Amino acid sequence: MTSDAKRALSSTIRSLRARLLENLHAATETAYRLSVHARDAGLDEAARARRNRLEAWVAEQLRAQGAAKTNGDRSADDFRREAEKQAAYTLLNRLVMLRLMEAPGPSGEPLRAPAVVTGGWESRAYRDFRQLAPELVRGDETEGYAFLLRLTFEDLATELPGLYGPAGVADLVPIPAATLRHIIDALNTEALETCWTDDMTLGWVYQYWNDPEREALDDKLNGGGKVEPHEIASKTQMFTERYMVDWLLQNSLGPMWLAMCQKHGWTPEVQADGTFDRLEERRAEWRAKRASGEVPLTDLMPLQSDAERRWVYYVPQPVPDHAVAQASETVRELKLLDPAVGSGHFLVVAFDLLVALYREEARHRGEAGEGRWSDRAIVERILSHNLHGIDLDPRAAQIAAAALWLKARQVAPDARPERLNLVASNLRLASLADDDPALVELGREVERETGIPGGLTDTLIHALRGADHLGSLLKVDAAVDEALERHEAALGRAIAEQGDLFTGFKLQRQRVAIGRDEAKATLLDLIEGFLAKHTGGDDLGLRLRGEQLAAGVRFVRLVREGAYDLVVANPPYQGTSKMTDTKYVEKTYPLGKADLYAAFLLRGLELVRDGGIVAQVSMNGWMFLKQYTGLRKAVLTEHSVRSMVDLLWGAFEQMRDYTVAMYCLMRGKVEGTQSGGLIPTPRDEQRDRSISALHRKRAAILCHEGRRTFDPAALKVVPEWPLVYWWESDFIRQYASLAKLADAAPVRNGLSTQNNTRFLRLAWEVSPSHLYLGMGSLDPSPRANWALYIKGAEGRAWLEDARDVVRFSRFGMEVKVFNEELYGSYSRSVKNEVHYFEKGVAFALIGSGFTARAHRYRSIFGHMGASVFPGEQNLASVVCLLNSSLARSVLSSLNPGVHFLVGDVNRLPLFPMDDADAIFAQVEAAFATHESHREPSVEFKYPGPSPWRHAQDWAQTAVDRPESEPLLDYIEQLDRESPADHLSFAFGVALGRFDPEGKGVLDPTTADVSQILPHGVLFLDRSLDTEDRRDSLGHPAAAPLHTAWSEYGPALGTKRGLRDWLALDFFKDVHKGMYENRPIHWPLSSSDKTFVAWVNIHRMNEQTLRVLLADHLVPTLARLDGELSDLRSARDSADKKASRAAERQYDRVLKTRDELQAFIAGVEQCADRGAPPTDNKCLQREQDARYEPSLDDGVMINSAGLWPLLDPQWKDPKKWWKELATAQGRKDYDWSHLAMRYWSTRVDRKCQQDPSLAVAHGCFWRYHPERAWSWELRLQDEVGPEFKIEEAPYQLGGRDLGDGGDRPHRDSFLRDHPIKALVAIEKEAARRMGRGKSRKLVPEMRILETGLWPAHAEALWNMELRLAEKQGAELRILAPDEPEARAAFESCYPQRVSARKDFLANLVPPVELFEDEDAYDDAETSEENDT
Repeated sequence: MTSDAKRALSSTIRSLRARLLENLHAATETAYRLSVHARDAGLDEAARARRNRLEAWVAEQLRAQGAAKTNGDRSADDFRREAEKQAAYTLLNRLVMLRLMEAPGPSGEPLRAPAVVTGGWESRAYRDFRQLAPELVRGDETEGYAFLLRLTFEDLATELPGLYGPAGVADLVPIPAATLRHIIDALNTEALETCWTDDMTLGWVYQYWNDPEREALDDKLNGGGKVEPHEIASKTQMFTERYMVDWLLQNSLGPMWLAMCQKHGWTPEVQADGTFDRLEERRAEWRAKRASGEVPLTDLMPLQSDAERRWVYYVPQPVPDHAVAQASETVRELKLLDPAVGSGHFLVVAFDLLVALYREEARHRGEAGEGRWSDRAIVERILSHNLHGIDLDPRAAQIAAAALWLKARQVAPDARPERLNLVASNLRLASLADDDPALVELGREVERETGIPGGLTDTLIHALRGADHLGSLLKVDAAVDEALERHEAALGRAIAEQGDLFTGFKLQRQRVAIGRDEAKATLLDLIEGFLAKHTGGDDLGLRLRGEQLAAGVRFVRLVREGAYDLVVANPPYQGTSKMTDTKYVEKTYPLGKADLYAAFLLRGLELVRDGGIVAQVSMNGWMFLKQYTGLRKAVLTEHSVRSMVDLLWGAFEQMRDYTVAMYCLMRGKVEGTQSGGLIPTPRDEQRDRSISALHRKRAAILCHEGRRTFDPAALKVVPEWPLVYWWESDFIRQYASLAKLADAAPVRNGLSTQNNTRFLRLAWEVSPSHLYLGMGSLDPSPRANWALYIKGAEGRAWLEDARDVVRFSRFGMEVKVFNEELYGSYSRSVKNEVHYFEKGVAFALIGSGFTARAHRYRSIFGHMGASVFPGEQNLASVVCLLNSSLARSVLSSLNPGVHFLVGDVNRLPLFPMDDADAIFAQVEAAFATHESHREPSVEFKYPGPSPWRHAQDWAQTAVDRPESEPLLDYIEQLDRESPADHLSFAFGVALGRFDPEGKGVLDPTTADVSQILPHGVLFLDRSLDTEDRRDSLGHPAAAPLHTAWSEYGPALGTKRGLRDWLALDFFKDVHKGMYENRPIHWPLSSSDKTFVAWVNIHRMNEQTLRVLLADHLVPTLARLDGELSDLRSARDSADKKASRAAERQYDRVLKTRDELQAFIAGVEQCADRGAPPTDNKCLQREQDARYEPSLDDGVMINSAGLWPLLDPQWKDPKKWWKELATAQGRKDYDWSHLAMRYWSTRVDRKCQQDPSLAVAHGCFWRYHPERAWSWELRLQDEVGPEFKIEEAPYQLGGRDLGDGGDRPHRDSFLRDHPIKALVAIEKEAARRMGRGKSRKLVPEMRILETGLWPAHAEALWNMELRLAEKQGAELRILAPDEPEARAAFESCYPQRVSARKDFLANLVPPVELFEDEDAYDDAETSEENDT
């Protein structure tokens, strides 16, 4: 199958799926009229019966869903659509399979002739049928073709009953004639021609059919959802590329065959006939041609024989004595398992390899031609004994069975295997009731035969229920062994006895002791007997020579450990953090619990015998990541790596973002043997996901590009033992000798808001007066509402550019309360606060290439903007080191994925960096110039050229230069600014955003705005003539715009004038992109953009829209009304020509007036009532309210409230308004002020439940006084001793509730809940003491409120004693009224004063208090918290 054909097949199957589902749904409704009651449907008897059957099936599914105790969220309609999908899939599979059978096989002849699908209505079979049965053709919508297909299917059902026999509920779904014709035509397109002779086509069809479901699950995960157990099969289906299958099988079966030959003293034919030597010579020649450019890197090395094709991917490697000793006696005994078989790709290819090995073994034994080596005998033996497969999806198992049947028939048409060792693990035991009679009887039998209590049998069957979603990962042997171990002392079989006629049987029957092995065999036999009754044997849909074991029995036998020579797989790739049910995997596979593929790796090593091979393609994270350190250690110390190739990105054509590797592992340790590896992609190559990159990768693997041997043990010197098998020995020694970054400045994770939409903004969205820029000396607790925030910033290097800001009023209280509500404690996501606003070096954890940048401003660093803090004097050397190609190479080796981890960077060696200070100083100077000329920057002054791109190139060359070379001189090179930059600057000057003298961004709260456009509105009226400036272009403040247009407008290459360019092009071509879809100037526009009013968000307030109406729109309407009046007079003129001209102009002006009138109506609606719903699925506003923007809400929310006025030029606000109205999931924006204005009841209800929303809306004290009190105490320590959480009187959507603000709520809490208040004080005092190395003495804690000491002096006195005992020194609780209240208490209880003195005299501070007080908190230095 060519690449083009594969893409065509993908497109065809996806298209057919969509059409089939749509057409079959419509046809089912038409045929049965399901939308009306059956008695009213008017159906004939046959249709009524079929409808009844369909509805009975749906009802049964609903009952089963309830019995299984699932969420029960699937409706009757869902199940009807499931039936339609089954019908669609069954029809397509039947036609595809038939099309494959009609194609020429290896012999040149098809398996089935004459063709029916091939050619469709022009096929030989159909033409013959028309001649034989003309009566059946006439009057039939398909002209008899559907009848012919039905006859064909019935004939094929003899051999393939599962595919072509009765299809159950799917048979009730009608197939429209037009749909059938469309499918047949689609399968006969020329683009698919090479698909029908390819063994893999069935698998690809299965993959492409399932892709939409997998993609829907991806969307679900991206939206914050998780994979349910029943969705795992759909989520993890991924067909394996052919080159992967060939590589894994040739590097597993291949060495096994070579070991077998060595054991018997045979010389492998590929060695004897020179195939190995020829391949080696051709590989060397081809690599040389690739290197010289003689052949394209995408060209595949030519192969000249079948033997070469069977061995070309084999990586030559020594055959260990261990492998020879444990080699099978004959290839007939080999047992191969694919534990995630899917559509059988590995088994189909293995079939071909095994056929060749069977024939070669027969020749070695001198038995070629004998009966047991005939093609039929070989095929039957391979299918019945060698090949095994398990999958979750029964459809996949049937496809695999059909693919093997097809392959078998091509080799030996008369072959009839006795059985197939394939099974789908969906045993469907979940709906089996615990009191099911068969289950109760099984418990009695087990207890009678083994002594194990019957209740434990229920536990074993419950474990088997997990087979539906665990498949091969389910350890049946382990469950049985655990049962035996728990009851080993009681193992015994009851002795049969004769009961007495009068007394009956003895209450306690005698038992004879039995051994554990006998008990296990008995228990397994009884379970298999039970499963044989509850699962069928016809699940594979093939007619076999022998009786097929029941699916449950097959499954139990197929997962027996140590039973296989080879386990080969492309296992599911699914992180368990995105799964709803992970308990079994976490408990059973603790080393591989992070992802299913890692659990499958471990499971494979259990399923193979000693000396057996596990060959897998999977994500490569297990080779490098910290979370798999234990798994790597287990694999590398207990087992052996035989061969390996890290494929990086783009290895799968369909899913190119996965970084994957192929590897062959041998169970058991083999000492003194080197492993083999390939490096098909240069390790420093930039991430490339193109088809061309995939073809280069395949070609490189074929010719063994980068082949090397390595010793995994030598890599142990690298912390966490990553499998960086391409590192040379000298580099490994250098790596081991250098100190690591973790020793000097360990990497820290910072603040993860867990809701960036809510808490983050771009710097230009917020008021400059509310933003802490972090310049100058360190202020650990600034009072501004917003602070600069460092995100991952993929691709940005050298210096951080102050792009993002985080809401940090009250020292981040809102974000902390939000995370506290999510996790119980905010410390899980708000980490390393001690380093906030400290200068360091940040790097991106996500990205295709590692880059670092120094903190230019004192900022809060984020979770994905992880940073190191080496001291400000060392910033230059660290940022140069981290940006060096050497560091990048090491880091990409330690983690080749797109998501770097803290542990990866901590392992970076401190390579010396010469001239780091000089390099960084030059870069910093160039950056300052660049930022002063970049409009969105906080440092912007005016437009100008930038040296930044060239300065970065120079710096990169400088840090990468050889050690002996001197530093090159820096020669400034400039990139010219765009002409549009000057026009944008002039526009900002006119609207009051920028100082015209180049002094930067103006603060509208303090700047002189007398020389700018009134109210920050630039009104453009395109109904005026070009030179008519009666709109805002005639205002003196617009002069900079005219000047800039005269100088720079011609360079834009537009034919428009200034007015039209600003109205039609400036937003889409310049401003929206410059400000990353968070623009600061908004074009409020009429429907055809005849009228455009530009407003600046920093000048905008609740009066702006009213001013726009009064100053611009209404006067313009009056002008147009005047024009219309004049035109009405002119069209009544006696001058016919003038009258006609006036008539035409009247129509144009009237249309313009109507447009303006609609615009005015839209402005009035948004200004006075609020925006309307976007569609019928968008919620209405709860109440009308005036539009009142809040900069803290951000551009997204504020623009949403004006979506009808922005929609002509900017579509996103309409989407955002709908999200604001519906408030669902991650797109719930009820934290915003705008949400409170229009949906106050809903928001208020949420405020009562969510304390962080109460903080956002100023009702924290009203609804959560205990939390507010605790936070006020904490912030008095972190912000300042006089700090209070002050709130204005709470208003519900602008309505006065008579609320008094924070003061009365605080007072009533302290009065009515003093015990809670005191508990909070004690907790806060203990928190201030710290823990671990950060513990410190707290001599006093001051509270600002009065009343607690006079009313609760004894409680506070005792609290002081407890706290003193905790820290080993006195702690006093102080308050304004504390001295007087304390004195009164002490005068009443003098004996307590004396006892207190003695108590305090004997206190000894804990030893930790004498250690370094500057040491980091344990939580901040632990690896767990930093990753």
